[in-house]
Amino acid sequence: MFWSRIIVPACSNALGFGYERLRELNPALVVCSISGFGQTGPLREHKSFDLVAQAMTGVMSLTGEPGRPPVRAGVPIGDILAGVYGAVAIASALIGRTKSGKGCVIDLSMFDTLLTAFPYFTGCYLADGLLFPPVGSGDPKVAPYGAFPASDGYIAIAVFGDDFWPLLCRAIERPDLAANAELTSAAGRVQRRQEVESALVERLKTKTIAQWCEIFAAAGIPHAPVLSVGAALDHPHTQARRLIVELEHQKCGKVKTVGSPININGESITTSATPGPMLGEHTEQVLKELGYDDLIIAQLRMERAIDS
Repeated sequence: MFWSRIIVPACSNALGFGYERLRELNPALVVCSISGFGQTGPLREHKSFDLVAQAMTGVMSLTGEPGRPPVRAGVPIGDILAGVYGAVAIASALIGRTKSGKGCVIDLSMFDTLLTAFPYFTGCYLADGLLFPPVGSGDPKVAPYGAFPASDGYIAIAVFGDDFWPLLCRAIERPDLAANAELTSAAGRVQRRQEVESALVERLKTKTIAQWCEIFAAAGIPHAPVLSVGAALDHPHTQARRLIVELEHQKCGKVKTVGSPININGESITTSATPGPMLGEHTEQVLKELGYDDLIIAQLRMERAIDS
């Protein structure tokens, strides 16, 4: 049995269920603490949400258009990554427990997990002291790479590596660009980024997204239409991957949601999933498995030490 939840050490210790006390009751217990800045360090008491973590880790300094104010990533990556790392850490601890018979306490923070999310940028700074400005949807070391306007919307094009450059030039009917020796390398194209991207946009605006997608697919160029969330959910590939599932919620009845991306032996693990628990739904079950009897549980509930 493991128990995973956010723990505020001072509060949990004061209520008598800090990790040391819990370990006395069950030495095999695995406890995972997920917080904004972790249980140690000068910011351990600092209140945090995903926005705060993105600001403090440098993510916001990399996100946005050049010369514009910093912006956060459009999705709460700090929240999500911390949860993913938490699941991995707990699974690892449970595997380790099968050998040692002992549990552990896991200390995770959004700050720590976000700092692992952009190794290219952190690695460049740690190795050479390099800092990169925001480049919108582009990449500071690659060109062309980003979202560009077609006649009816935006299309993302990724010329990552020199092999794709002549393919793109032929696809947009600009063989002169491919013949330009100064543009054959990524470094050369980055140095002349404005010229490269202006030439690309000039050609892209002559056709629709659908037309360019057909051309680029035939040429083998990495690309994609910039879809809305709704268009992504309605896309045939989403349906083919069976990512939209219907679950029976305790209060709302049948609800649709995005299932797990994990497929094992051809089957999604979401097929046997249930909605997330309601607040306090499994509190009594967990406490009984920890050895608490009905009388103590009732007392804890009366003292509002646990959710009712």
